[in-house]
Amino acid sequence: MVGYVRWEEKRKKLTLRRCPLGDGEVCLLEGGGRLNRRVQRRVRQAAQAMADAGVRYAAAPPEWAALLLPLRLPAPVALRRAMLGQLVDCACRQLGLCRSQASVVLRASRPDGAVTEAADLLARRVRYLSPQLGRGQEELQRSLRHRYGLGEGSPAAQLAVCFGAAAEGLPSLLIGESHQEVRYVWAEPWREKMKPWAAEEPLLAALLAEGSLPPGAAVPVWVGLDTGGERTYNAE
Repeated sequence: MVGYVRWEEKRKKLTLRRCPLGDGEVCLLEGGGRLNRRVQRRVRQAAQAMADAGVRYAAAPPEWAALLLPLRLPAPVALRRAMLGQLVDCACRQLGLCRSQASVVLRASRPDGAVTEAADLLARRVRYLSPQLGRGQEELQRSLRHRYGLGEGSPAAQLAVCFGAAAEGLPSLLIGESHQEVRYVWAEPWREKMKPWAAEEPLLAALLAEGSLPPGAAVPVWVGLDTGGERTYNAE
């Protein structure tokens, strides 16, 4: 079971209740209005009550992190790593690219385990992959060349997958940045089972951290691609 905060200006009463979510439950904290000291104290009490009931992770705005302790608000990085293939497919569709012919650059400060895993997935998924990983990238490039025939040269990159800041002047999918919006929907057969809950990234991240996000239950349908920190591809 995960926690979920629903805060609306018109709602005055603070309530905490269990609600069905797919095959499980969610502990829903609802309230509204100003977060004065009295309300903050009641929110902290509710967070502790959720923790006492076995809740470890919650979906809430990042600025609520301290208020909801000891609950944790998972960052989107683990979710985006788990759904990297689908996110790249989504980004390619937005850009009008054929994924099997796409040229992608992978950017990170160093080739750690997560980056190496991403490189392995991308090398199997796109036509051209150019790692830009700082110290240690030569060894990874040799490995990719040996396993997948990754060549020395490739066409100009069309998309960047970044474990860090966006690539300047290039549409970028940010793995660890929560400010980049990603929209998801529930996939069949989970669409009806998950109603009325929307497939919001904070909720998906909490479910994944808890280990209760069913494989394939949600799919990305839009990514707010960044170019040097500016979102250039709209949802229209």
